[in-house]
Amino acid sequence: YLPGTSIKGAIRTAVAYHLLKHPDKYGVPQEKRVSAIEERLKKSMGELKRKAKFMDDRLFMNSLFSDFSLYFNKQKADVKSFSANTDFMRAVRVTDTAPILVSKKGKTLYRNLPVAAKVIVSSRFEDYNAKYRESIYAEMVWNVKTEFTISINPEMLSWFRHNQGMTIPFNNVEELLNICREFARDQWDAEVKYW
Repeated sequence: YLPGTSIKGAIRTAVAYHLLKHPDKYGVPQEKRVSAIEERLKKSMGELKRKAKFMDDRLFMNSLFSDFSLYFNKQKADVKSFSANTDFMRAVRVTDTAPILVSKKGKTLYRNLPVAAKVIVSSRFEDYNAKYRESIYAEMVWNVKTEFTISINPEMLSWFRHNQGMTIPFNNVEELLNICREFARDQWDAEVKYW
């Protein structure tokens, strides 16, 4: 099965992408927009790799998801910002999937085929001569058909007020799914264009 936490992590990435793609629409703070993040990353590239690895979390993930104050019945709660408690994705629940291997009459049906693929990654010069060529092995499940549930607690979602005025980009499951569709479409288009 696929854990709900893994699916929710992918949804979180799609939401972050959506916020950074449409910063004006949601009031993303200026210092957390893509241009500001790129500048800070350029300056930090000379630092230790460990710091660079966590740069994305420090620069925008916490600000986009956890820099909220909580309000219950219009009263501000005494909760420290930048914590799991102030992460608006708490209002989103994703269940684990149904088993991806299906059993029928005591026999396992491999409807979802696990695959280990060897991918050749290369880059090229402008004259199309190869620059680098490298193999990457990727595990995946091909043609997945399974079920899981996404739900949003609207009351909990209403508790969150971003400390710099940013708005949450969804109010219901359909809006959240549209964000995921946009992310998947843009990601696919970028891969097709690259290859």
